[in-house]
Amino acid sequence: MKKNINLQALKNEINEYYNIDIAEKKRSRPIAYARKIFSILGVTAGYNLTHIGSFMNLKHDTVIHHKNTYQNIYNEQKIYLNYLITKYKSTLSPLKTDKEIKMDNENILKVIYNDLSLLSNSDLIDFKQNRVDPFLKMKHLES
Repeated sequence: MKKNINLQALKNEINEYYNIDIAEKKRSRPIAYARKIFSILGVTAGYNLTHIGSFMNLKHDTVIHHKNTYQNIYNEQKIYLNYLITKYKSTLSPLKTDKEIKMDNENILKVIYNDLSLLSNSDLIDFKQNRVDPFLKMKHLES
């Protein structure tokens, strides 16, 4: 399989962007997020876990952890990861940013509102009491 990402070039670019060295023996948030981005792009490009880990002085199991948790990064890092996905033509799907998630939620609410607007007043009250309130209570979001 032809690898479309040069790991050394990717490491240099990530180090420069964050002004860090992902091979440092530190666990600060910027280094952890940079490692997550490096790990997921390396795995997606087809490199094995040990090889990816060698660029960060990490074992393969830590690379697995970073690969499995790469979606748990802040919005700014999602934007940077999406930039790298495009730049390196990765097969990885871009992550949704906070703004995109909010837009999705607003669209869902519009659809729900349109559906509920078809109900009578008594049906709406019944729906709230018998469906919405128990659901919110179960989710610990009581109104």
